[in-house]
Amino acid sequence: MVIAIDKLTTTGKKALFALCRRCNDLSITDPQVMCQLFDSLVRPVLSYACEVWIGCTWAKRLQQAEQVHKMFMRGILGVNKTTSIFAVLGEFGRYPLEYFWWQQTLKYYDRLWESTPDHLLYCAYQTQFHMLSVLNDNQ
Repeated sequence: MVIAIDKLTTTGKKALFALCRRCNDLSITDPQVMCQLFDSLVRPVLSYACEVWIGCTWAKRLQQAEQVHKMFMRGILGVNKTTSIFAVLGEFGRYPLEYFWWQQTLKYYDRLWESTPDHLLYCAYQTQFHMLSVLNDNQ
């Protein structure tokens, strides 16, 4: 999972820089539009398969992925990195990405709970659970 979070963070930074470059090329400076673009183009990259990795990832690794979001928000406001992230998020009325990740995870488990044993999602979860138990037994 550590490697996956590192890869998502690296890919998320690339997506963020591409977004900023494109906004600069098109002279997009409206913070609301930029936040919508972030939510459409960068957040999905940082959130890929969060339903699987959020529960078994160390807080330090989550902060690493969240750092991309913080960098973006502070960049829009033009403040330095010592500015409180809560003040920055409050300025835009946004929440940390971790809230979104947990929301997605809860929706996933809700769908899983309501699925029947012949449903593909249920079968995939059972297989994943079995594989993890086998790995833990071998350690």
